[in-house]
Amino acid sequence: MKKKDINLTQLELFNFDLKDKEKFEKKQLEKEKIEKEKLALQRKVTRQKKIKQEEQEEEARYAVGKKSFHKALEQTKKYLSWGRIPPKIKKTNYYSELPSHFFSEDIDEREDWKYEICHKRKNLTSNIHIDGEERIFEIKWRLPLFEEAVGYIADKYMNYPSFEDFQERNFIDFEEDNEMYKELIDSCRNLLDPVIKHDYFLRGVDFSVKKTFKNIYYSELEDLNLIQSENLKSMSLTQDKNVFTFQWKLPDEISKIRLADDDEFSACFRYWLQ
Repeated sequence: MKKKDINLTQLELFNFDLKDKEKFEKKQLEKEKIEKEKLALQRKVTRQKKIKQEEQEEEARYAVGKKSFHKALEQTKKYLSWGRIPPKIKKTNYYSELPSHFFSEDIDEREDWKYEICHKRKNLTSNIHIDGEERIFEIKWRLPLFEEAVGYIADKYMNYPSFEDFQERNFIDFEEDNEMYKELIDSCRNLLDPVIKHDYFLRGVDFSVKKTFKNIYYSELEDLNLIQSENLKSMSLTQDKNVFTFQWKLPDEISKIRLADDDEFSACFRYWLQ
């Protein structure tokens, strides 16, 4: 039995008149109304406090983010100093044709470019040149410029966003873009850096060993054991902005050498976003 019904039964047992009963019911309804209003007010106050706390936390993130934004922007500007994509240009080393929306100032459209970049063989060359009595095998690899890889940067995005733009994520996360571009560079470096000696080092380079040397210095199952100290000492990798130059003073036992394919070089572009 409900509390209300119990109270009414008690009234009837004590022979209260009808008016008293109506007054009691009215008071009960008013009491219930007040309790509901109190509960609604408490919920409103709690909700307002939560909203206020979230706003304060967002404002704090906005204030703290300014320092990290400018720090990341400094690194981005260093990358941009290697070269930029002029707004009226129609093609680049990595895009045979640039669609007009490449220069869009819309953040969402800009994000799409991070998934468009791919390896172009014309940016990877090799040759052998003679320096005195030495044969030097050289690979030059021109990597994408920053904007080719992660998207065009309109001048307005080089300023810290307003609080409204910050809330709507309407700004460029330079820290994230820098990390992605560095990942691409490092991925490409793994193929050519004799110091790192990555598992993929010089994959895609094909060479022949003279028969008189093969059984003495090299495995019958492999053309060349690249991690021999004699080979590594005669190799070098330099970087000038977005261009890698690999050089190898070839030992006498190497008769022929060439870039056989660029599958491994292409792989650097396929997996750098993962």
